[in-house]
Amino acid sequence: MTIRDYLLPITTGVIGAGLGLVLMNRFAPEKYETLVEKVQCETTNILHTHHWECRSPLSEKLNEELKVEVIPYIQANSTYDETFFIVSGQRQRLYLATYSKEGDLTITGQAPVSTAKDGFGNNYDSEKTPLGLHQIAEIYGTDKEEGQMFINWEFTKQKGKIYTSENPAPQNTKGVVMAPVLRLKGLKQENQWTYKRNIYFHTTNRVDELGKKASHACIRLKYLDAITLAKYYAKQHKTLVYISQY
Repeated sequence: MTIRDYLLPITTGVIGAGLGLVLMNRFAPEKYETLVEKVQCETTNILHTHHWECRSPLSEKLNEELKVEVIPYIQANSTYDETFFIVSGQRQRLYLATYSKEGDLTITGQAPVSTAKDGFGNNYDSEKTPLGLHQIAEIYGTDKEEGQMFINWEFTKQKGKIYTSENPAPQNTKGVVMAPVLRLKGLKQENQWTYKRNIYFHTTNRVDELGKKASHACIRLKYLDAITLAKYYAKQHKTLVYISQY
């Protein structure tokens, strides 16, 4: 399945108390191809509504978290129809989503990620991916070349070697941070240390590990997905990010 595959359009279904979810055909700007993949159709629906023809990419537990943690924030701040990011730890996926005044949660795309190999947690001194509601605080390196490494708060001229499933890394090869970098800030008391912990979305050289828990707390992406987020979807001090273990 490639990045050129697109989500299948289907009819809105109802999730719980008035929260609908729609999977839509959306295209990113032509310069950077979209980070979406097909959703597999199933005969049954995990959201328990007979209106569905295709399986939702979100688990029931993640949907419940969104209703409690994210939707009230969007309603309170009137950020309807603005793209926000959902990170599913269970599926090791990033989802692009919007929420409308009519109560529809629209999933517009998805991409593989790697969260922390040690799991999830908000402690300051951990190597775990933080949980909960966040915001994109800062974006660095959208003007850098693919592969440029980010070391000690500077982009170097040195480029990281990319490892893929076809070209796997030798044993004990470390992941490196490469441009672009999207720094996160926690919006809740429980994840207040996210910013000082220097948690990012970033390009990784370990593309061969995407889809598995492998990082040291950050959220890893391949370059095409990271640069698409940074240039076309993420806004500093505005774009919401919800990180879930589910």
